[in-house]
Amino acid sequence: MTPELDGVAEFIHGQTMSPRRALLAVAVLFAVGEALDSIDVGLIGLTFAALFAVGAFLMHRGKRTGLVLVGTLIVIEVAAWPTFKRHTVTDWLIQVPFLCIGLFGLIALATLLFRERRSASGT
Repeated sequence: MTPELDGVAEFIHGQTMSPRRALLAVAVLFAVGEALDSIDVGLIGLTFAALFAVGAFLMHRGKRTGLVLVGTLIVIEVAAWPTFKRHTVTDWLIQVPFLCIGLFGLIALATLLFRERRSASGT
């Protein structure tokens, strides 16, 4: 981010958005989205909603297992996206934004893992 936008982010949120916080936000959005989607898809939607919620909770508590769980779920969601049925415009209007959120989550995850690996190697 540019210095000007860093100042805006700090003004709005009190602190800048880290990759961990971005991934946490993605996990919460997916938990809510999957819970709402369970109306159409049933138990599998509730299962994914619960897993995203548990992952978000664990991430919030600072646990690495939450990061692994959320990362795995996002990879599954993005990889499975082409197989989802889209019969109506509403399907497209809901699924495309969640694909974008999933891709954003993958970028945040990659950034987080890269930074952790770099800091662990001491460079």
